[in-house]
Amino acid sequence: RELSQQALADRLDISQQSVYKYENQITEPNIDMLKVMADFFDVSVVRTGLAAINFLAKETPDLILLDYEMPGCDGVQTLQMIQKEEAYKDIPVFFLTGVSDAYHVKLAVRLKPEGYILKSISQDELLYKLHDFFK
Repeated sequence: RELSQQALADRLDISQQSVYKYENQITEPNIDMLKVMADFFDVSVVRTGLAAINFLAKETPDLILLDYEMPGCDGVQTLQMIQKEEAYKDIPVFFLTGVSDAYHVKLAVRLKPEGYILKSISQDELLYKLHDFFK
């Protein structure tokens, strides 16, 4: 059961952490999830791996939510680039993606992201996971 945003905010007591979302497709469900996240976090969005790296040259988010499927280079390649850069390698990264087949999940998990979350997760569950991370 979904909670109202105010009830969720009261339960979570989330401060404005900086969350950076690399998102391939801005679809209706993704927009809804981004809107809910923006109520609790300072959210920035880019659509490609290269744009993500360029953004990191200017900003240092507290957390990166990385989609697997992106134009140009995929999420695994983007995470590899992030991990190679001394200035970025300690920024925690979660995959938030619809890619669930074992082969691709293993490729991503081998890089040791903070987590691998499927987009089928409810908005409330995602917010709870993010809150738990920031505790």
